[in-house]
Amino acid sequence: MHSEEFEFNNVVQWKGSLANEENSFEIILSDGIVDVPNSSYDITQLDYLSITEMPGAPLLILDKNNLSNGEFIQSIKWIVNGEVYTPSGPLVIYEPGKHTICAEVTFNNQSQAINCSEVILGYDKNAKGTLKYIIGQNNTLLAFFDTPEYEIDFVEWFINDSLVSIDKVNLSIKLNSDTCVLKAIVHYANGVIRTRSAFVNKTYPQHCIQDLTAFEDQNSTSWDFKLRLNIVHNGQHYQGVETTTANTQLQINSIQEYGYNANGDKVLLLKGTLNAPLFHVESQSMVNCNLTLSFALPYK
Repeated sequence: MHSEEFEFNNVVQWKGSLANEENSFEIILSDGIVDVPNSSYDITQLDYLSITEMPGAPLLILDKNNLSNGEFIQSIKWIVNGEVYTPSGPLVIYEPGKHTICAEVTFNNQSQAINCSEVILGYDKNAKGTLKYIIGQNNTLLAFFDTPEYEIDFVEWFINDSLVSIDKVNLSIKLNSDTCVLKAIVHYANGVIRTRSAFVNKTYPQHCIQDLTAFEDQNSTSWDFKLRLNIVHNGQHYQGVETTTANTQLQINSIQEYGYNANGDKVLLLKGTLNAPLFHVESQSMVNCNLTLSFALPYK
């Protein structure tokens, strides 16, 4: 039996596994409330856990035609989590996580610019609001957010990584340079903290790059506090699939502390039952299972 904590696309996961030479059972629990730093959630109070799987549909599809100024863009080089995205066509992401996406844009006049955003895909967002701006008279930059239903405590405003204002929800500032990266670290009243940014060009306003977090809700998939299940039995491989009804969720009978693992993480012992379909990899078909489970998970 083994338990460990790891990160998958910058979101914490907790894994418990039990295996011998022929058979293995692995269950992975995703963290949740990922947009609230240092958030806590007491899973010991849960009566059930839902099963999920790797999404079959893209969580994000993005190319220049999605951008408000796409007609002024010649091409975009996408960089995702520090790696250049090389497939031809639009940027397509299937995996949930907190992804740092950079758009390196070449405009029709061959000028170039770059803007990066942390985009949350496949997890719930507890506050929303895209960064917007306009260039007013006398080269004044006016920046704001388009979702007043989410209360904001304060915003840290940056121009080219230099802090220029704090405590104001909106920003009004005179631009001294032709271009800049506008960044806002937004502190919401419910504890959410999000960083949003845009590339601004006051001389050629259409040669801009908008806040990429505007596109993070193309798919409603949620991995918050959900389980992925992998079983090998008699050489056959089975995977958990998305549970949509109450009777196909993992029903929890008990959760109790079970000491600490070799890494010093607190371990919980979960006991429960699962009566749900599984995907049989070898036959590419669905099979039903009825399991009584007892497994350990590290959990902080």
